[in-house]
Amino acid sequence: MIVPYSWLQDFFKVLPSVEDLQSLLLKAGLEVEGVTVIHPSFKGVITGRILSWNIHPSDPRLHLALVDIGRSDPLSIVCGAKNLFPGAIVPVALPGAKLGEREIGIKEFQGEKSMGMLCSREELGLEQELLPEGEGGIAILPEGTPLGEDLGLLLELPDKLLEVKVTPNRPDWYSMLGLAREISVFTGEPFNFLEFSGNFSPDPASSFFDLDILDPDLCYLYLASVIFNVKIQESPLWLKSRLVKCGIRPINNVVDATNYVMLLTGQPLHAFDYENIAQKKIVVRRARPGETLTTLDGKERALEGEMLLIADPEKAIGIAGVMGGENSEVKQETTRVVLESAYFAPFSIRRTAKKLGLRTEASLRFERGTNQEQVELGSKLATQLISQLSGGQILKGEIRKGVVGKPPPVRISPERVNFYLESHYSREKIIADLKRLYFIVNDLGEELEVESPPFRNDVKEDADLIEDIARLNGYENIPSSLPRGEPRKGFQPLWRARYRELRWNFLNYGLQEVLTAPLVSPSLNRFRFLFPEGNEVKILNPISQDRSVLRVSLLPSLISTFALNERVGKEPFGFFELGKVYHFRGENELPNELRVLGFLLSQRKSRSWRGEEQTFDFFSLKGLIEVSFREFPLEFLPGSCPFLHPGKQAEIFLGGQKVGIIGELSPEVLSFWDLKSPACGGEILFDSFLKKPQTPSFKPFPRYPSVRRDIAVVLDDGVPYLLVEGIIREAGGEFLEAVEFFDFYQGPNIPPGKKSLAFSLIFRHPQRTLLDSEVNQFMEKVEGELSSKLEAELRKG
Repeated sequence: MIVPYSWLQDFFKVLPSVEDLQSLLLKAGLEVEGVTVIHPSFKGVITGRILSWNIHPSDPRLHLALVDIGRSDPLSIVCGAKNLFPGAIVPVALPGAKLGEREIGIKEFQGEKSMGMLCSREELGLEQELLPEGEGGIAILPEGTPLGEDLGLLLELPDKLLEVKVTPNRPDWYSMLGLAREISVFTGEPFNFLEFSGNFSPDPASSFFDLDILDPDLCYLYLASVIFNVKIQESPLWLKSRLVKCGIRPINNVVDATNYVMLLTGQPLHAFDYENIAQKKIVVRRARPGETLTTLDGKERALEGEMLLIADPEKAIGIAGVMGGENSEVKQETTRVVLESAYFAPFSIRRTAKKLGLRTEASLRFERGTNQEQVELGSKLATQLISQLSGGQILKGEIRKGVVGKPPPVRISPERVNFYLESHYSREKIIADLKRLYFIVNDLGEELEVESPPFRNDVKEDADLIEDIARLNGYENIPSSLPRGEPRKGFQPLWRARYRELRWNFLNYGLQEVLTAPLVSPSLNRFRFLFPEGNEVKILNPISQDRSVLRVSLLPSLISTFALNERVGKEPFGFFELGKVYHFRGENELPNELRVLGFLLSQRKSRSWRGEEQTFDFFSLKGLIEVSFREFPLEFLPGSCPFLHPGKQAEIFLGGQKVGIIGELSPEVLSFWDLKSPACGGEILFDSFLKKPQTPSFKPFPRYPSVRRDIAVVLDDGVPYLLVEGIIREAGGEFLEAVEFFDFYQGPNIPPGKKSLAFSLIFRHPQRTLLDSEVNQFMEKVEGELSSKLEAELRKG
């Protein structure tokens, strides 16, 4: 925020120097990022009024001007400009004045003496915004400019502009009044607040205007004031000068008055042309579907349903808190004005300004938050200033709608203040400090009940009050001390601890760990592996189309990384990653986040140091997973993922629940990423493996011998091995200790579409030696179950 030093001087009889002010503001929590010194390029220029404007008797290209400078007899000045007329107020350079390096003297033109010089804007070196009518001729000053006054003093030059960095939590500092209040607190100097005079009408405003708030969740308070008989004209020099210094372009006396009061109080205001408001009623509402509005900058804006609008019963006339509409703009012919002063929900203004890409001085202040006192003060001062500058009449009373809740008081104890600040402040001093900061303090005995002033909407708890006391007394006065308490071991989530255990298995196997972005292209989300169902989560404001959705599967990101390495000539062995995938749960709902462990293994041949060649394939990845999760009873069953090879994939089950999938990538996947060689991949739902099964207790070595029997069965080729093993274990009885698979055969003596599986069954009784007759009964039951459930035939010979 730009702060003219000359404006701050209005508030104080004695104001610290700029250098001292920088230190003081820094102590208060405000950083002055820079100071710009501005000097006038002229000296000895005063204001004067043209009394007569006649053509030079000897040279028709020149004029003779009789100029009243308000000090002595009128001056006769020869001028070559064409744009002047009797009554115009102009800058006059008296003899001895300087315009840059040029000194003005008394000169004679064709027998007529010129007792000075009338100046153009360019000769004065002033901004076009200050003197817009001076281009191409003599500068014409605003009507009402006092005569005989030094022009530099009227423009408050020279001056120093402080660039103050305002923190987002203190919106009250985003105003001259807020800064003056803070300077007063830290210097002890009282500050003066000058109000304006207005012309009031006995007619009630409510008889001429109406107001309604349809969305009170976005507009907490709205005040509308009405001013009649307004004359739109140029603002006085002092007002234009202050606006220009603060970076705001002067427009006319009404608009300039609203901007000036905004800079003064921090309250953004907006003036509407009364005649352009249908049915003379303002309605504060959300935008309707497909609604548009052409704003004051001449651009048509497409509006969305969550944007708050200022409207009349027929149309939108402004975007609340951001910018007004062209259709209600105050123009030269405007004679009646409706002034808006409101308290809008900060989040609503922030969201609207961001979506429209339209950041204004008003939106910057509304985003940080206003308050009821600020709304009322801004409305009062702006109506008075508009009346004062335009001669308008303020209709009696303002139309008010909305209610602003009062924040609850905060309780604080002096002991807690001294504990945190390592101080020894008395209760009386703490109370005095809080009152100095404009807080209302109620002493309850052990605690103090503190009410915040209206402009302090940042105070939520006692820590905020403690910070203010520390700020007031100087952070440098807080003694240094070592941290209290015993150091504690940092908390580590269970998933992180479990991953650290597993991570070394994958690294030692030769895989590389990668981290990929959760934002992906929609084209990648069509490749689904572990979770084939579910909608994707779209990003509302994506940085690019390639990063417009959240991933639903981890494997496509790993394949993309693998393909990139392959293209640049670096062929990695494989990758692994622990990351999240995201599934849509509904509108206005956060997505479902699932932690997934992904693998990708190249199916290339590798030669060991002995010269032996080894090929890594689907079973290599399956073995890695079995070893890594050996504490868990995993089951591998045939899978049906369309993006994995039909005959080389498996779904992983734990306790009857699907927890993963592995397999060789399908030709479609290889073609999409243009991979040179086959690869295997997989995904595992990591949270299913956080808690390990209970550690088995020690069992003594068996004292009695085991009995081993072999069985070979012929069954359909499509019957999975796990199903066969499960039936054997269930039918084998309580003394079946182990089932070992040892042979698979297809060929001669086996019918087409059939296969032979051979198992060793080991039986053992814990307290005696089993008899052959007992084992034979177990085997007969196993053979019967296999025959009845799988139509398996016992293979002999």
